[in-house]
Amino acid sequence: MEEIQFEHILSKEYDGCTANFLKIGNIGIMFDCGIDEEANPEILQKYEAYLPKVDIILLTHATFRHCGALPYLWKTYDMENISVYATFPVNKLACTCMYEYFMSQKQMHDFKLFGIEDIDEAFERVIPVSFHQKRSIVLKNTTFTIDALNAGYSLGGAIWVINYLVHKLIYAIDVHDKNENISEPLLMDELRDAHFLITNTYIAPSIDGKKKISRIIPDLSKDRLKYQIKSTLLDLLDTEVKPAKVPEGPSTSRDFNQESMDNVPISEVLMNYGLVGKDTDYNSSEYPYAGQYDAEILICCDNFSRILEVLLFLEDFADQNMDLQKIPILYLEHMSKESLEIARSHIEWLKNWNNLKNNPGSIDINPLNFKSIKILSREEELQKYPNPRIVVSSTSSFQLGHTRNLLPKVLTNKKSKLIFINKQLTSPL
Repeated sequence: MEEIQFEHILSKEYDGCTANFLKIGNIGIMFDCGIDEEANPEILQKYEAYLPKVDIILLTHATFRHCGALPYLWKTYDMENISVYATFPVNKLACTCMYEYFMSQKQMHDFKLFGIEDIDEAFERVIPVSFHQKRSIVLKNTTFTIDALNAGYSLGGAIWVINYLVHKLIYAIDVHDKNENISEPLLMDELRDAHFLITNTYIAPSIDGKKKISRIIPDLSKDRLKYQIKSTLLDLLDTEVKPAKVPEGPSTSRDFNQESMDNVPISEVLMNYGLVGKDTDYNSSEYPYAGQYDAEILICCDNFSRILEVLLFLEDFADQNMDLQKIPILYLEHMSKESLEIARSHIEWLKNWNNLKNNPGSIDINPLNFKSIKILSREEELQKYPNPRIVVSSTSSFQLGHTRNLLPKVLTNKKSKLIFINKQLTSPL
């Protein structure tokens, strides 16, 4: 056991940023290299003591909290002899994630920690892998294998399995075992027979053949998001405005439960509560509700995979509710178009892709070619889409990205509302 050592580089007080160090034999492996929204110098200094001992870096998810320090490390230290591995989509999406991070920082101040060239060079050196593509590695008289398996939390997100001597080590950070994300859920059996399990999730082993217990904190489910959007349309109502007609059942949205809201059409919510007139000409324009109600719903996400889930849900929701198509649904990020293009090119990593491609006539239908969602990259483009509207953007801490600028307007309009998808981390705002 002396040949295996594990250390936290970044502990939990660094607001979700992830970096850990594993020593097996003569080899040093760093799992992830995260950074926070503020590019905290204290975080960056943590890497200085470990990087000289690192031979391999394994990345798990395409977020700045998992891989955001990589461009800085590449620029600052000699990494020519360090191999970096990630799945194909994580490699590409992490690169665009860091473009987004850089542009958001430059929007606020003269950011000089790293540049676009450093991002390009850092991620061009990443060795892309697929799931279940075991690699045998021999370094410094140490032989071991690495294998990426599906983590179930993000597009291409991985858990890493390392076999060294007789030991099986599994690094499983930010995993999801429910069948509700864009990727297939984590198979709990993948964790079977691990001698060492490194995770930030409570996972109890099966006892006497009983079902395994997991306490993985879920993101906002699709049912809850659907309920939030419908109930929000009611909550947005100014108390001074009397509803034209109160539907049967609870008199206020606070009294509504999810079951009672499921069968309430969007049109009934809008018209019965006076948000739009019943005589509205739906064919008068693309957005006939424009200007009739000054409010917006801002949906805040912390990473692109969560954004992708929300967009897929809203697209499906709009298909089922014609009136929702009369309200602008907007996805706003600096790299929105580029991120979506990468996701489209890695469509085989999406959940249910095998079912989709085996369905005659659907092979040419890419579910990420949205019809009801407008893709924006600049805040100025929002002027084309007056309220009421739904805006999806990042980040949920409001320290970076377009949400930082959108927040004051939302907070000063009591008819508008914020919806958070992720468990919230601490934020000075």
